[in-house]
Amino acid sequence: MAKPKKKETVSVSFHYLVRMVANGEKGAVPVAFTSSDFDALFAAIQAKAPFDPNDEEAADRIRYRSDAPMENVIRVDDRTVFGTYKGSYWGHAYDNTMRGRIPAESISLRPFHFLLYLSKSGRIYLASQYLGQFGGYSALQRTISDLMPGSGFIMPHSVRLDGASYKNAQAKEVKVTFAEKPASLAAPNKLTSAGMIAFRKMSKEDGFEAEVAKKLFPFLGRPKNEMRKAIAVMLNESSLMEVSESDIIDCTVLAKVNGGTKTIYMLEGGNFATKFHIDVKVDDDGHPEYDQTKIAILEVLREEIISRSSDV
Repeated sequence: MAKPKKKETVSVSFHYLVRMVANGEKGAVPVAFTSSDFDALFAAIQAKAPFDPNDEEAADRIRYRSDAPMENVIRVDDRTVFGTYKGSYWGHAYDNTMRGRIPAESISLRPFHFLLYLSKSGRIYLASQYLGQFGGYSALQRTISDLMPGSGFIMPHSVRLDGASYKNAQAKEVKVTFAEKPASLAAPNKLTSAGMIAFRKMSKEDGFEAEVAKKLFPFLGRPKNEMRKAIAVMLNESSLMEVSESDIIDCTVLAKVNGGTKTIYMLEGGNFATKFHIDVKVDDDGHPEYDQTKIAILEVLREEIISRSSDV
């Protein structure tokens, strides 16, 4: 009997790196990466020494995520590199059914895939794969930045596409928190407590999902005052209550996204990157397959990143 595989959502985030170089009175100015720079970066990745767990200094760099081991790094084409890096987890002891007690100071390394793309404008785009709640690009970004040739310093940016992750989301519940308890609470499908109102889908025909998709999701990632105004308009037009946008403190939407349930924070800051779901198989170890993941990330790069930007 085959052993069951744990089902985890596989996703990918995109970021880009800009080289900043001092320029007299102008301060630091962006200087485009060239094809030669990209060639040198690929060579540096290939020449990177493998992680030696017996080297305590190297182990600390892994622990504190200033370095990420890399393997299976290939050149897809002149502008694209793909490979695998290891994300580190440590600091908590736990019991393993096969290995026994795992000490807190030990380092667990999980493989994740990554992609580098040199844009025509001279940015280097960095894609980092996630598996469920595991993943992250900070150690990968620091490693790539340290291996980057030339002078100057690297300024990382995250790509957030407004509402891109939730274009197929089906809202089930919306919760709004207020500075003061609302004066009018006339609708029957809500719960209120200390300045909070919740309203949810009540039947298949009530149009709740379409209403949220039309009136709230398009404002994801927009300035908070615009998001608050959209929330107030939706509530007022729905005759749920009368509310001023200035009274709105928070708003969350519970929704089905890509087969799973997710809480969407409508007023969350825009510094985090959009995560794109990718449909790939996992291997016997529960990790996304290399070739399928490469194809899937390249597809997202073309369809969701390059197609939306004029400088790539």
